[in-house]
Amino acid sequence: LNCDNCEHKFELEAGAIQTEFLGGDVEWRFFSCPNCRIRFTTYVGDKRVEKGIARRNLYRKAIQDELAKGENLSQKVYWENQQADAEEAKKIERRTRQLKKEWKIDEREKANVL
Repeated sequence: LNCDNCEHKFELEAGAIQTEFLGGDVEWRFFSCPNCRIRFTTYVGDKRVEKGIARRNLYRKAIQDELAKGENLSQKVYWENQQADAEEAKKIERRTRQLKKEWKIDEREKANVL
């Protein structure tokens, strides 16, 4: 990786992603640059986000199952699942943005910078 803050090049090692529970069921996952210690968020979520991810996985599985039918594919089923997946992605993105704002993730990312 190349740090956006200090341009230090480093490899993300196994176990480098840290998890912090911010309150309630809100989880923040991040890794830090070993040089300047700025944090890079990989995930912010709660039970609503997790449920949305689970629903997206179901929609994607249904899409793959439909594609596997080849010529017997139902375009209606395919597009319904595509649309449901896209809508769920929007809900997850909105919730994640809300959590980042509520928990001041931008400030937390820069909190330990040298």
